[in-house]
This record gives sequence, structure tokens and C-alpha cells, in this order.
Amino acid sequence: MAERNTQPFYKGAGEFEGSGTSWPLRTSPYYSRVEDQEIDFESTSFGDKSKNYQFIAFRPGFSLQASELNEIQEHFQMQLTLTMNMYHNWITSGISSIFSPWNVDSVGGHGGEEPPTDAWKGTSIGQGGGYDANGDVVHNPSKAITAPGWKGACPLYPHDCPYQGPTPMSSVSVSGSITTGLTIRFYPGWWLVDLRKTWDGNINNQPSDISGLKHWIYLDNNTEDGYYEVQVNSDEMLTGNEVVLGLNIESDYYQCCSDGEVCDPDLADNASGVPNSASCGADRYGINVLSAGKAVAVGGDWGTETDTEGTFADRENLSLVCKVDLGDSTVRYMNNMIIHKL
Repeated sequence: MAERNTQPFYKGAGEFEGSGTSWPLRTSPYYSRVEDQEIDFESTSFGDKSKNYQFIAFRPGFSLQASELNEIQEHFQMQLTLTMNMYHNWITSGISSIFSPWNVDSVGGHGGEEPPTDAWKGTSIGQGGGYDANGDVVHNPSKAITAPGWKGACPLYPHDCPYQGPTPMSSVSVSGSITTGLTIRFYPGWWLVDLRKTWDGNINNQPSDISGLKHWIYLDNNTEDGYYEVQVNSDEMLTGNEVVLGLNIESDYYQCCSDGEVCDPDLADNASGVPNSASCGADRYGINVLSAGKAVAVGGDWGTETDTEGTFADRENLSLVCKVDLGDSTVRYMNNMIIHKL
């Protein structure tokens, strides 16, 4: 199992020696389950993975648990903490005009994977650029970097994790070249996502299929490698083509029961600190990542919304993370921040 880093949160059992304490309402007599469900994965009935519960779904006729009210409070604080950390991580990911004079030769934040050079002068939100045919830096307002939180999937931090921990972890990595093809990996961590649903071919129905709500989830993959991987072939990176990559996401309702794919016995009343299967409480609404994928538009043509089997549907069904910019041989997040120079 690949190592996981759940920071900015520490596990109650102490993921890193001397650093872990229980969340405020986890212990007796409050018994909030947020830390067990989202942070301390080993203690969950789902195995070593986050449950990614978004809502506590109360049903008429069922008892209201005090721990459920405590979960609401801790969930709110968790979401707020992640959002504020995201703002900080993305705004300070490069040298921007907020902190220093604007540089016309800026090409956008790179993330420090290579030693800084004149060609990698980093800026952050509000500035950006690209490369010309000779590989020289040119400022291009159309590629200015916008804030995080686009329609799609946005990691908590754009590059290496800025927090303490035994191993710095990237959010997205890119290897390969235009001629040999690319390998793009999405790593475990906190991601802000929009839920997408299967495109039905009618653009007028889209608002009723997609809520527009954003959700913080822990991207988890129970494999030895612990990441999602997408291959972009060299024949897909021809001049004029457009390539985008993203995550396939699903949602479901989980009930307090012991048998079935959408059951969670840990949702039973836990007034004594141990779930009592004889007394069930509220359901949960959860969101998880199924896989990663890509969409390719040949000649930049995405087709139409009525083409349910075409590239338009491929793109709309993904919660988009990044794109291959063949114009200047870069891979960028959807807000134009550079991840990798090819």
C-alpha cells in the first residue's frame, strides 16, 4: 500500500510521532466520527480508505444521534480548513506581482521540479505566458493563470505538498514526450471536485443532472502504487488536436446496515462509543473517484452536445484536471498553471 499523507490533518493515533491528537469532538462523550471516516482510514469499515461523506442525510422517523450533530460541526471546520489552505497553497506557488514587480518574461508557476532558470521564472495567479516556436518565453494574456477551483477537479496544492511529513507528495506528475507519449499520474490527497454524470445528449437537461456543488474528497486508490494513471499516445498529440484529462467520479447514499454495497454498519448509534446495530441513525451521501481518463478532440473539434458517443461526451463526463497545450509543449492545470514543460 502506498504511503498516504492526509495533512493538513493529523491522524488521532499519531501518523507522525508526537504530532497526532484526536479531533475535538471525537472522544468520549461526544463521539464524532468525522476523523474515523475521513482521516484515520485504518479504523473504517470500508478498509484503508476515506469514506468521503459530504452530507448527513436525516430521515423522518429515525432517531437523531448527538454524535451526528457533532459531525456536522467538525465537517464544517474541515471543509473551511481545506479551502483556506488551498487558497494559500495556490497563491504562493510562484512569484507573482502581489509580492514582486511583474516580469514580462514570466511563463507561469512551475513548481520547482527543476532549478530556476530565466525560462522558468515563476508567477502565480493573475500572470502567465507561454513559449514561441523557438522555445523562448513570451507573455500571452490568453494564458494568464486564474485562481484554483475551476469546474472540474482541483488538488489542494498544485505541486509538492508544502506540509510537514516523511515524504513530499506531488498532486500530478508528467513523464514522457510528444514523440514517445505521456504518462500522467494523479496522486492521493485532498481534491476539490465537481460531480459529473453520464452525458445524455441533451444540453438542456444538464442542470438537472449536475448540482454544481463542489466537494472536498480524499482521492484514494487501494493499489500498491496508490495513484491513477493515464497514457496519452503520441498520435493523439498532433498539431491542432486538443487533449484534456480528468477524474471519473461517482456519488451514492450509504445506509446504516450490515449487508450490501452501500451499507455502513459504523453509522449505527454510538452513544456508548461502539456502534449499536439495533439502533440506526442518519444515512450519508458520499463521493468517490472511480478512475482517471482523457478526452481528445481531433483538429480541436469537440463535436456537439447531441453526440453521446463522441468527444464532447468524453470531455463532459470528466471532472477535468489538466490539459496538454501543444501550442507551447506544456501540460497545464485547467487554470493555465504549468505542471510540466515537454
